[in-house]
Amino acid sequence: MNPRQKEKWTKDPDEAPKKKNKLPKEKSLATLKSELTKVFNEYIRKRDAMGNKFQCISCGKPQPLDQMNAGHFYSAGHNESIRWDERNVNGQCVRCNCFLHGNLLEYERGMRTKWGQKTLDELSVRRHNRSKMAKFEVSLLIDEYKLKLK
Repeated sequence: MNPRQKEKWTKDPDEAPKKKNKLPKEKSLATLKSELTKVFNEYIRKRDAMGNKFQCISCGKPQPLDQMNAGHFYSAGHNESIRWDERNVNGQCVRCNCFLHGNLLEYERGMRTKWGQKTLDELSVRRHNRSKMAKFEVSLLIDEYKLKLK
C-alpha cells in the first residue's frame, strides 16, 4: 500500500481543512431568460383566461385552459427584442400554435381586433432591433411578472 494513502486514512476527520463558505453562484443569462419565459408565459395564460376557458386568438374557439399556449405572433427565437412584449404573445390553442404553425393569417386578424393596426405596425418595426438584454434587465422583468401574477 502506498504510504500516502495510509496517511490519509489515519487522519482525524476533525483536523481536515474546512471549506470556505462560497457565495451563491450567479445565474447565467440563459438561465435567467429561461426563468423569465416560464413566468411570462404563466402571466399570459392567466391574463387571457376567462374562468376555466379561454378564446384562441387565431381560431376564436373557446377552449379549456389545458389547451392554452402562450403563442407568439412574431416567433420568440428570431425576434428577441419583442419576445417578452405582452402584445406579441397571446393565448392560443395547441392546435393553432403547434399543428398549424401559429395559424398566422388568423392570428393577424385576431391581433388587429385585439390590439389594432398601430400595434401590429409598431411590433413589425421593433422586432428588427438587435440590442441584447443584460442580466439585470432580465432579472427586473422576472420580478415584474412575478408581481403581476400575485
